[in-house]
Amino acid sequence: MSLTSSVCLLLSEWISFLLAAVPPRSRRTFVELLIGCMLNPEGWVTRAIGAIRREAHWTTYYKLIERANVSVADLSIQLLQLTQRVFSKRAGQPDYRRYAGSSLREERAGGSASNTITATRPTGPPF
Repeated sequence: MSLTSSVCLLLSEWISFLLAAVPPRSRRTFVELLIGCMLNPEGWVTRAIGAIRREAHWTTYYKLIERANVSVADLSIQLLQLTQRVFSKRAGQPDYRRYAGSSLREERAGGSASNTITATRPTGPPF
């Protein structure tokens, strides 16, 4: 498999894993913004939106961010679990198979492996 194919496959799997923390209705918009941020990492939402071929009106992207349709806590847990799984070592190789097909909801339902972080939602104020 070529390097380009490998990168595309891994990126697709990682984005799919993160989408478990995003409500179904917001997933397309979230992916568009995420890819826009990867293409133009200056930190400006307008630049991220400008870097993609928009499929929705600009207010759709604004509403996703402004109304906080995506739980930051759930997305952070997913990102932490993904990072842990990608960098876990088994026989000197990253264990990419561990995260394929699992999700935050599966982890919460008790399907977690012994080496993963328990997915709990923080209580109280964030600071």
